[in-house]
Amino acid sequence: MNGAISRRSSALPIAGLLLLGAMPLTFAAIRALQLMGMVEIMPPVAGSVVVPITIHIGGALVYAILGAFQFSAPLRRRWPLWHRLAGRLTFGAGMLVALSALWLTLG
Repeated sequence: MNGAISRRSSALPIAGLLLLGAMPLTFAAIRALQLMGMVEIMPPVAGSVVVPITIHIGGALVYAILGAFQFSAPLRRRWPLWHRLAGRLTFGAGMLVALSALWLTLG
């Protein structure tokens, strides 16, 4: 019974975080498609910000998805090495998001 409670209790935060990340990631996907020349839905961007926007979108994608699964207690218990590596990758992605945001702000 304890395992079922643990699975249920970690599923809600994961689902909530994935749901919260869905809207910005949807707009990021549209922006990425625009940068690839496939759609023209959003306002155009200056050529000088293509690299930081691409870094920002990629980092946010990794951060939003892997970061949500860091809250899974069963994953932490069953695969601690995966949890540790995913945490480091999530941290690195978060740093990329923050630094590219600064780049976009200053640029």
